[in-house]
Amino acid sequence: MRALRVLGLGEEASLETIKTRYKSLVKSHHPDANGGDAGASDRLVGINAAYAVLTRYHGKA
Repeated sequence: MRALRVLGLGEEASLETIKTRYKSLVKSHHPDANGGDAGASDRLVGINAAYAVLTRYHGKA
């Protein structure tokens, strides 16, 4: 549940929805898109970790 919250999704989210949301968040929080903002970089680390957990859960690592 925590990984879904990081991505801003509910527990009914499909793998396709997770992938789409992940791609969107990576684009908006990538340090290159935020002038090297350290906060954006920290959020990106959390987003990547959440995505890894969710794809493992769905069996699509």
